[in-house]
Amino acid sequence: MVSAGVFQKPYVSPDENVALARFANLLWRCTGDARDRTVAERAMRWLAAPAVADGSLRPGILLADRELHVAPVHVTVVGPRGDASARALFAAALRYPAEYKRTEWWDPAEGPPPPGTVELPRTRVPAAFACSATACSRPVHDPSALAAAIDRLRR
Repeated sequence: MVSAGVFQKPYVSPDENVALARFANLLWRCTGDARDRTVAERAMRWLAAPAVADGSLRPGILLADRELHVAPVHVTVVGPRGDASARALFAAALRYPAEYKRTEWWDPAEGPPPPGTVELPRTRVPAAFACSATACSRPVHDPSALAAAIDRLRR
C-alpha cells in the first residue's frame, strides 16, 4: 500500500470554492440555468460553514456572497455584428472598469436576445443599454458616453 505523498483525507480549498461560487453565479446570471445557481449556492453554503468561516478574514467569501445577492453591471449592445459603431460600443462596454459585469452584444437579425436579458427595443442605429436589476438606461449611441450612463445607473 502506497501512502507517501497521498492525501489521507480530501482537501477542499476555500479559494477554489470562492472561484466556483463566483463563476457559477455569473454563469447563472448569463444563462438563466437554475442548475448554475444551485452550484453557486452549494459552494456558498460550504464557504459559510463554521469550519471554513472560522473567524479569520476571508474577503473572497464576502465577495462571493455579495455577488450572489446583487446583480452584476449589465450592458447590452443592440446592433448588427458587422457595424463599426456597434463594434465601438461593445469595445467601450468591455473597457468599463467593473470586476463583476455582464457584457453582451445582441444582433436582432440573429434571433431572440440572450436568456436573462430584459426586453430591449430594436433601434435604427446601434445602441448600448446599461441595466440594473430593476431599470435600464436610455439608449447610448456614443461610446464615450457609455461609462457615464453606467455610472448614473449604478448610483
